[in-house]
Amino acid sequence: LKQAWQIYKDRTDLAGISLQRQTLVPQKPRKQMEIINQNKPFLYMLVGSIGFSPHWRQWRSFIAWIASVDVESVDIKTPGLVTSDWFDKLDKKQMWTQYFIWFCHQHELYTLYVNLPGRKTLAAHMREKGEHYNGQDGRDFDLATLVNFEFPEHLSKYGWDGMVKYKTSQQSLHHGRLGVLNKSNTPRLLHSTTNETINSITKKMQLDHGFVNIQILNKGYVELTKSWICNVRFFPEVLSRTLFVTTDVISYRELKLFDSNLCVFFEFYDSPADLRYGQHAYYKFMLFRTKLILQILQNGIVVWLTESDAVWLKDPTQIVLNTTGDMVTMSDTHPHRTTQGGFQLLRSTPATISVWTKLVLQFVLKMKSTAIGAEMGDGGSEQIMMNNLVRKEPFLKLNWLDPALFVSGQYYTRGGKSPSNPIVILNNWIIGNAAKKKRAKIWRHWFTDEIGNCLSNTSPLLGTGMSNMVQENNGNRSK
Repeated sequence: LKQAWQIYKDRTDLAGISLQRQTLVPQKPRKQMEIINQNKPFLYMLVGSIGFSPHWRQWRSFIAWIASVDVESVDIKTPGLVTSDWFDKLDKKQMWTQYFIWFCHQHELYTLYVNLPGRKTLAAHMREKGEHYNGQDGRDFDLATLVNFEFPEHLSKYGWDGMVKYKTSQQSLHHGRLGVLNKSNTPRLLHSTTNETINSITKKMQLDHGFVNIQILNKGYVELTKSWICNVRFFPEVLSRTLFVTTDVISYRELKLFDSNLCVFFEFYDSPADLRYGQHAYYKFMLFRTKLILQILQNGIVVWLTESDAVWLKDPTQIVLNTTGDMVTMSDTHPHRTTQGGFQLLRSTPATISVWTKLVLQFVLKMKSTAIGAEMGDGGSEQIMMNNLVRKEPFLKLNWLDPALFVSGQYYTRGGKSPSNPIVILNNWIIGNAAKKKRAKIWRHWFTDEIGNCLSNTSPLLGTGMSNMVQENNGNRSK
């Protein structure tokens, strides 16, 4: 168990490790079947409650969710599963596993099993007469006394039907003496596992800098990201403190080729390149980002979450870091304050983690109730959800950055007339990356040339001189 946790502790799709032997296929009609994969560890959508060791991060989120709902009335039905039928017939307090099955389904979590050779097990069900068992059949499998494990980097994943969802080699199911060959196709993998994990990278960066500036992007945001890199490259240590999390090979390679000194991490997530605010796919990507940020916070990391569709006229680092509070954010609107999801300092406190845990749960439920491909408008906005959550969190200390220095894209729609000397301007309140790029170019807030290299004449404009550039832009645009 210790060795398995040492190898797999940083997986984002792992609910826990079970020492029992996998025997149940819960999708109706249910089957007593075992997964045969040469006795290697594998991931299965069904929790194994005997000898179960939960992942601390997922268990903490699960407990927080349980505390936030009425366990007697909350709907945790999983249609098509025999476990859901069992739950309907029992006292709701007697079957914690159905709550966890539902929770794992919402968060795409799996339990790690291994079916040992010789029909041995690491933890046996004694099958004594009691609340949930009528017979007295004794131990279901003999205990293994000598175990030799190999823990592969890549694990095959199996669904509730016992069929492989992601495979590293050909697999089969076993029922009595019959093996049923699995011929299902392999869909797209959701998470990558590498030797260097996002937890290890962020821990190292925090040791070096005290926090991590994180930007998460796919190939559709590469141009915006390159422009931002060119914008901030003369500010001391901004780029060395920034972790770029790329979700596809193209964006990873593009950034590494652009500047080999950048800290770039590849965490696979399949999404369209042309994400646009309001799309179902856009919000699915934002849910992925929200889960990843929560994972990093739960690992004790101070996160400065920024986005590349912005211009930094001066280095805001010291102002942001010297602002106290669990969460530090700028307002997306003026004069009424609303939290800005793309520019936040998040200190890893219980109050911050509580807000982000609730945000993930609320976000998941919203996406589950919305048809794939639907236009959602503001309906899936995690920023709006967060704006409500931060006001309800009893012990959260939320501080706001000076609206005269940190402004949203409404600055552009006001013609740049106020405030007069901002230091950070977000390029939001406009839909689509092409529109963002066009507006940035009009305002001379675009920092790459036609072939994607940094403009050579931007460095004198950075720092205090940039305010003059803004005033000059205002005049140009009014003409």
